[in-house]
Amino acid sequence: MYNRSILLDKNHSFFHFGQRGTGKSYLLREIFEDNGLYINLFDSKLYRQLLSSPWKIRELIKAKKPNQNVVVIDEIQAY
Repeated sequence: MYNRSILLDKNHSFFHFGQRGTGKSYLLREIFEDNGLYINLFDSKLYRQLLSSPWKIRELIKAKKPNQNVVVIDEIQAY
């Protein structure tokens, strides 16, 4: 395993692109597991919930814990 990191600017967002099966989701979970709100749209129940009520993503973000200073939305291309 290679040692990898992501440098973030506090006030900006970013997209993490790459080929299938290269460990993008794994890397994001490893880096942001303790300090991030991780929303996985590959979870079909969550995806259907947000599809029918898109404003609920705001509720998820507002309800995040104080130590969660990053919001990760994974598998955004899945559907």
